[in-house]
Amino acid sequence: MRRPSFSSALALLLIHLFPSASNANAAAPGIWDAGHGASIIPVFSSEASAIARIQMQRELIRIDLYRNMAVVKGTYWFYNHSSTPHRIHVGYPINGRIAAVGREHVTFKDLYHLRVRVGDSLLPVHRLSRHPDSALARLPVDIVKAVREEDDWYVWTMDFPAGVAVKVEVYFIVHTPASLTEGYGRREANAFEYILHTGSAWKDSILSGQVVVTLKDGLRMDDLRGVYPLKKTRYSGNQILYSFTSLKPTVEDDLLIWYDGRAEPPAGDIKPDDLFDELDRTELGILEKKD
Repeated sequence: MRRPSFSSALALLLIHLFPSASNANAAAPGIWDAGHGASIIPVFSSEASAIARIQMQRELIRIDLYRNMAVVKGTYWFYNHSSTPHRIHVGYPINGRIAAVGREHVTFKDLYHLRVRVGDSLLPVHRLSRHPDSALARLPVDIVKAVREEDDWYVWTMDFPAGVAVKVEVYFIVHTPASLTEGYGRREANAFEYILHTGSAWKDSILSGQVVVTLKDGLRMDDLRGVYPLKKTRYSGNQILYSFTSLKPTVEDDLLIWYDGRAEPPAGDIKPDDLFDELDRTELGILEKKD
């Protein structure tokens, strides 16, 4: 069966996200204040020659989706194809606005309890505004337009030895209460987006990737209002599964989940260690089944 064209996929998405979309104003929808995650992004233009030699070979993304937040762990395997070691700055935008298939834009907000681990070491993470080099990299993807230069980034330094694979683990939490606007309509619910296409900033294609979203906190499949990409996700029990091989991702590959949850962000003390430990236990089971 032929894969839907852009226009037909967009129409299906609008109907699923916003049931009255076919009768609404023709303006494309925007999603405001979504929780988000992204493949690790190289940040500075001065390091472009090193970036061109480092490949993200594999990524495994684990997301526990709650009624008003998402707990995220990204595990990435990089390989430096050059004969010399490289040290570069990578990170995540703290907030911003990104154009996306099926939406005029998605605005996203801060992430919390960010931790970065290589081996047994936790790496120090800094705000971009505190770093002397503030020039965003000129990347082969829409990063500069996706995130305004004046916005802050979380940035850390990574070493990539020559001819060696490096495994990086990143943990964080985001709040998901959001709103969808389409024409004159507005709906409050929850949204989470994982921006896969930032992974195309690295050398060559990503050899393999897997995204596993587990519904928590009593969420059910019936609470999902829309999931994109429509033809690339599948479902098993309380999980949304998305996998790929040999992919140079574009915005059409980004994952968006729109669902009914809670309108308020988490209240009281969040125990990130417990939430991250739960992610680790689930990930171990995924890796054991894969191997």
